[in-house]
Amino acid sequence: MTNKNKYIDKYKTYTGKLIYTDDAEYELHSPEGTTNLSKMLNKVYYNSISNHINIKIMDKTKTLFNEDGNLYLKVVAKPDFTSLFVNGVDLGEALFNAVDKDLEITICAEALDEASGGIDYGTVDKNESEAKK
Repeated sequence: MTNKNKYIDKYKTYTGKLIYTDDAEYELHSPEGTTNLSKMLNKVYYNSISNHINIKIMDKTKTLFNEDGNLYLKVVAKPDFTSLFVNGVDLGEALFNAVDKDLEITICAEALDEASGGIDYGTVDKNESEAKK
């Protein structure tokens, strides 16, 4: 029997306080650094090979979001307010409602797998990000 998800070992977990920035991006802030979730999700959405994602968002023991499917953009309010969805479930709303909470987010996506040509935006070390300022 073959495993349908050949990226099963490519799951990465990110932890920290979810922040919605002035640049309209979601970031996880932790003592280790900052993880830009918006850039990761954009990389998956705009990937020309696969926009498939498996994402689970946990607030301590409560599951806030847990979907495995294609990531897509949908207009949720006219004229042009959009949100990201997976399997018909609004990921953008789940993230918005989780702002300022300490979260654990587990993501698996071919687009983020460096071995398949993707870029994992991962966590930026605090010292490295301060040096760029």
